[in-house]
Amino acid sequence: MCRELKLSFDEIKDHVLQGVYSRELAVFALSNKHENENELLGDLLEWERLNALRNGISRKDDLVDKRNEKSNYSSKKSEKNVTATVNQVPLYVAPHRRETKTTTTNGELPSSEQVECWFCHKTGHVGRDCSQRLEKLTCYGCSGKGHLKRDCPARSKAETNVTTAEVAVDNPHRYLKDGVIRGAVVSLLVDTGSHYSLIKQSVAKRVGLVIEYATQPLYGIGSVTVPTTTTVGRALESITVEGVEAGPVTLLVVPDDAQRTELVVGRGWLDLPYVTYYKTSNDLIIKRIDKNCLSTSTGNADITSSTDAIVHVTEVDESPYREPLTEADFKYVSTEATRAERDELLVLLNSYRDTFAKNLSELGCTEMAELRIDEEKDSKPVTCRPYKVLLAERKAMAEIIAEWKSCGIVTETRSPYASPVLLVLQKGGKSRLVVD
Repeated sequence: MCRELKLSFDEIKDHVLQGVYSRELAVFALSNKHENENELLGDLLEWERLNALRNGISRKDDLVDKRNEKSNYSSKKSEKNVTATVNQVPLYVAPHRRETKTTTTNGELPSSEQVECWFCHKTGHVGRDCSQRLEKLTCYGCSGKGHLKRDCPARSKAETNVTTAEVAVDNPHRYLKDGVIRGAVVSLLVDTGSHYSLIKQSVAKRVGLVIEYATQPLYGIGSVTVPTTTTVGRALESITVEGVEAGPVTLLVVPDDAQRTELVVGRGWLDLPYVTYYKTSNDLIIKRIDKNCLSTSTGNADITSSTDAIVHVTEVDESPYREPLTEADFKYVSTEATRAERDELLVLLNSYRDTFAKNLSELGCTEMAELRIDEEKDSKPVTCRPYKVLLAERKAMAEIIAEWKSCGIVTETRSPYASPVLLVLQKGGKSRLVVD
């Protein structure tokens, strides 16, 4: 037909290989070069011959000798008058399929009395109905014995819709309380680990707060580089918790999906001078410190007492305690000095201990000089984006900054200026934080 259509040999070859059932044969023919139909037919016949030889070898490898099996069951076969041909080699049948493949000499299926179970090797039933096998089955649904998950009786039980209602308890969470902002009652969470006090945007609008819209990233658990959320703005307002009102505090306005409670009271409110709090076994008590209890004086004050009262006065030394200097604190000590000379030197140095500083906290500050930086008009602030550092370097920076804060060297401020900081390794192995 292809010749009658006057097709080229390449087109004829394509049509022939498209109709070949075996994909391997088609790939074999495509990999060879043919000049005409006879060469193509020769390769196809050669592949069929080799494939037949390979199938014959693999079939012989799959045959299993069952002569030992015949000797074990010779008594049973003699009762059934079963004869086997010497030259016939039976094919191997998997154990779980033997009950369906067993036939009698007449070609008929055996009766239930002749069927043998492959699990317990008893007659009268097949493996899928064996009681001993079912006893060892374990259901992955209910962990019961004797059935599989598809036959689990628990799956057939009708589902029941249960409606639950939340009932308020007498003793709620000790840190969940009610507060008052501008006369409106809001639910709040007292969070002693939060630096800021946060309020939902919808609540801020409901109580009528004056919002100063400004975005500020907030970081939480999970990442120190990717912010957890971003503020919408900020507001300045007083909060009353359990009757304690300590003055206005800065509230950061966050999206409604950023927190569950309407208000989160952080250390910005808890650290106010007139607020004190303590925890009992089942409650968090917040109280106000009366300002009359606080008294400051720049010098000595006369205390008068009645004749029937005794006033205990404690003299307080304002100079902070400093650890005595040791020989290890000095890098260069003459090796020729005797033990007695070294001890006398330490006694002399410790008598002037306030003139030696072992760390930043002992170094102190001076008021004899002040530095003031005036910004030029129309100048553009220098702002650099944060850069990634290793976890060890980030930890070292945090420790240095925390030490600066505790010593009063730096304070947290909001400024358009932002300069990068670098860690410079010193000879002693310590790192110094410098501003680039």
